[in-house]
Amino acid sequence: MPEAAAAKPKKVKKPEEEEEDADDCTTVGKGGKSTQYTPEGIFKHLQAIQEARGKKVCHFLLWTHLLLTIGTKNTDRADQIRTLEKLLAVAVTTYQRIRVLLALVSSRFDYNASLASYMPIELWSSAQREIDQLITVLSSDPAYSVQEITEDYDDLEERSPADEKGGVVRIRGSIISFVDRLDDEFTRSLQHIDPHGTEYVDRLKDETILYCTICRAQALCEARDQAEPLSRVLMRRLEHIYSKVLSSLSR
Repeated sequence: MPEAAAAKPKKVKKPEEEEEDADDCTTVGKGGKSTQYTPEGIFKHLQAIQEARGKKVCHFLLWTHLLLTIGTKNTDRADQIRTLEKLLAVAVTTYQRIRVLLALVSSRFDYNASLASYMPIELWSSAQREIDQLITVLSSDPAYSVQEITEDYDDLEERSPADEKGGVVRIRGSIISFVDRLDDEFTRSLQHIDPHGTEYVDRLKDETILYCTICRAQALCEARDQAEPLSRVLMRRLEHIYSKVLSSLSR
């Protein structure tokens, strides 16, 4: 009888090959197609996600999505959020991080389109952390500014302070709109949770975290001398202080 063919030895990867694989972020999607996420492809992925939402948004509020005219029931919002999380993981420049965070926070808020219920607390907590992260990135580098009204720019191109007028990269968006929505969703959750249960008490503890985010947003607006957003965030802060005072007086 002929001898059985020797088993083909498995190829052992070299250490440098393993490092290269670790730097890549590849996802296998529908139909077995793989999607690789790299810093160079971030803006194309962001554009694809924006188009998939099927929304027409007022130009100067592109990332805050305040004016929605078309529904997104056919869009897999959870998949979009996972994609944006992967993009954030591979972002290497300040501009890339800001752009992805703006889109990611918007997607968190868009996940629950129903006004009849409140935003899932897990999603709310993720949005709160990412808003804090966005404020931290902006606070650490004054050469980048998020504003509701900016001049037109190419969404597919990387931008840096060296190439911008006045040395400041102005990005379309609104931090205070995120804070407003975060605060509104917190209030809505309290309105829907049974006030006699432990879940309500646990939810109340998140007010401290929310208040800290409001204070961080206030500090950013003051540092950037943004009067209109500053007045709005101050009102949010005062409302929380006022409710605490009333609560203590009623005891």
